[in-house]
Amino acid sequence: MPGTSMLTHRSGLCLTNTGHMIYAWGAEVSAPTLGTAMMLAGCSYALHLDMNPHHTAFAFLDIREPTKRDYDAKILTPEMEVMPERFILCRLRISSI
Repeated sequence: MPGTSMLTHRSGLCLTNTGHMIYAWGAEVSAPTLGTAMMLAGCSYALHLDMNPHHTAFAFLDIREPTKRDYDAKILTPEMEVMPERFILCRLRISSI
């Protein structure tokens, strides 16, 4: 409905006819604007992933040894208001013999 979509951080994932996957993100966009951007990028199928600051981010993680906190974690752009480390969870597994 025109005029009812609020501007906020939004993210989406889409697939093009050539099989490429595209991650889309915007800091102050409406749902129709995100959809239009994905169509202009050549998307044939798309999903709105999440919205609002602190919920939308693309994190690059290189985890070498999580129990020793040996990892690199970066987000796609500093405009994303997410700490990329929140996506790293380490649970020690205790196995019985």
